[in-house]
Amino acid sequence: RDPRVAHLIGTCVAAARSTNQDLLAPDSLSKSCWALGVISGERANSAELEVLSNRAASMMDKLSSDEIADIAWSLAISRHASDRFFQELDIHAAMHGMKGFQAYQITTIAWAFAHLGHKHDGFLDGLDVWVTRAPARKADMSPTEAAASQVHRFNATILASLAWSFCVMEDALDSLFFKTLWAEIVHRGEHDAEVVHKHD
Repeated sequence: RDPRVAHLIGTCVAAARSTNQDLLAPDSLSKSCWALGVISGERANSAELEVLSNRAASMMDKLSSDEIADIAWSLAISRHASDRFFQELDIHAAMHGMKGFQAYQITTIAWAFAHLGHKHDGFLDGLDVWVTRAPARKADMSPTEAAASQVHRFNATILASLAWSFCVMEDALDSLFFKTLWAEIVHRGEHDAEVVHKHD
């Protein structure tokens, strides 16, 4: 390891350990975690990631949706469980319904929960709230209709990634989010098959 990189990591960790909250702002914290995820590989820098993720857990309400997704990705890609971070994220999701999150961020977080095998009841509850808040939801829309409208906007990559994550989580398959997601996948598959059949 380049000693300059080791020094930078040490500086970030020292700031994360400090009681002075101003030493490591949320965006710097998420960038530090993301960088470690990129350069470390699986199960490397475990001690450093634990310090950073614990700090992130204590700052959950101050983190943006992008920062939360980046930290979740970095922990999952490094195979670092960080029980405290994902527990706080699970609570945060249940309390706020994933408000302010975009589909690609939801996809990253779902993948992280599935990849690391964390409990995710609050996350699922938050997703069910989130998916009924379709951007163009009309007053007369039912929750099911609003969810279908939201999921219909997902691209194929997001649909596939979310389907994998939910299948790994297994107990997530009864959620409104997954049922809506799967219905969209089936609908697109039938549509694509029909197009191919007509073309042939």
